[in-house]
Amino acid sequence: MKFERTPQESSKAIYAFLVIAAAIIFASLWIQIGDVLAWIGQVIRYVDPVVYGLVMAFLFSPLLHAFDDKLLPALSRGKLRPGLRRVLSLLLTYLVVLIVVAAALLLILPQVIASLQDLMRRITLLLRDAPQLYDNVYAWVAEFQRDSGTNQILRELLTQVMNSMQGMLANVGEWLGMLVSELFTGLTGLASGITKGLLGLIISVYILAGHEKLLAQAKKALSALLPTRADQEVRLIARETYRIFSGYLAGAALDACIVGTVCFVAMSVFGWKYAVLTAVIIGLCNMVPFFGPFIGGAIGVLLQLSSNPLHALGFLIYFVIAQQLDANILSPRIVGSNVGLPPLWVVFGILLFSGLMGVAGMLVGVPLFAVLFGIARRTVNILLERKSAPTDLHQYDTAKNQLQK
Repeated sequence: MKFERTPQESSKAIYAFLVIAAAIIFASLWIQIGDVLAWIGQVIRYVDPVVYGLVMAFLFSPLLHAFDDKLLPALSRGKLRPGLRRVLSLLLTYLVVLIVVAAALLLILPQVIASLQDLMRRITLLLRDAPQLYDNVYAWVAEFQRDSGTNQILRELLTQVMNSMQGMLANVGEWLGMLVSELFTGLTGLASGITKGLLGLIISVYILAGHEKLLAQAKKALSALLPTRADQEVRLIARETYRIFSGYLAGAALDACIVGTVCFVAMSVFGWKYAVLTAVIIGLCNMVPFFGPFIGGAIGVLLQLSSNPLHALGFLIYFVIAQQLDANILSPRIVGSNVGLPPLWVVFGILLFSGLMGVAGMLVGVPLFAVLFGIARRTVNILLERKSAPTDLHQYDTAKNQLQK
């Protein structure tokens, strides 16, 4: 007996096969998700200079456009050819970047190095005097415990504290060895990062020199590969991504500079040590939402503890006041609502991408998750529109609707 298939049945069979195959591939990838992520991370490391170049081009592009679109045409009264104007704009852009970086290194780096040297000297002296300090404290505790009026619970607590201190002193050598090993690893990573950064700088020149052509090629490829509606959605997402990242990173960088500068001025006025080092740490940590300022504040308190406990208390009071002013007044006006994420999703984005990408994930986790959140929201709205269902979130707020009835 001969079976004949209609075109509709063949299409259904092909569709079913593709769905089953996709499900098997997805399940296999999910089972081996750790290996897949490790492989993706390895591939990304191979193209690190390209990623650095893209980031630098993204950061330098506003300065390039300021020279190329406004300053040079105004100075030359429109007489410069576009090609020559672009070359001059590139030279001026990287000259300004070089001057800013060199000035920052010359002004900040020597003081940071001096602060680190002084801090290491203090730590060395503390470690040298630690055994004598322990003996003195142990003698005081022994005398205190011999007092018949001392509470038994307090005696046991002091005994546990002294045992812990003894264990810490026994592990000092091991900690120092680990510190030296970590420093060596950090220096090796720094050398590798500098090499990749220089390659990325060269790549950024090529990207900025012909970014219009690169964008045109991307648009052409999207138009060829995607349906009209999908092409429009991708372009819209790309524009929204640029808006979120540029607004967030520029605002966060400006806010960090202001917070770091105010911290330096305040510490200089009060005469606290390590002003430059602390200000740099506070400024960098301030670019990480929620967790960053507290990490920077804790490091600042520890730095002050190494010199003067009263200074540590004063710095803690200053930090709490400054952080409240920044969180409630300064940051909302500078960073604004560029990401448009609720606080819960901000924390989730930081935790997720810091786990996947490390320190870089802490810096870009919020805008990156905001982009993904926006894509998910647009996808849900499109699916609802196809079902002729409302897309307004308030329509699905059951509790609110019941209150209004």
